[in-house]
Amino acid sequence: MYQADLPVQLDLLHQATAAKDFPTIENLAHKMKGASANVCALQLNGTLRHLETAAKARDLAEVHRYLQLAGPLIEDLGKENFPDCQIVL
Repeated sequence: MYQADLPVQLDLLHQATAAKDFPTIENLAHKMKGASANVCALQLNGTLRHLETAAKARDLAEVHRYLQLAGPLIEDLGKENFPDCQIVL
């Protein structure tokens, strides 16, 4: 579910960025950041954290920068395993 939803969320981020809709960018980045942490996609999580911070600061250049970095990370998720992930029950 997580991986199937990411391309949709990424497309929504691109649309919000084109519209300079910083609250939506911030909300989407926050949601995706949390989901990424839940599956131990730590590099993507960090990128989305920076994207969220850039949206809060209304820094469009930084939003574009981190959005460009997020795309390839999302594409690579299917190839990645998460050896640093430890689930504690």
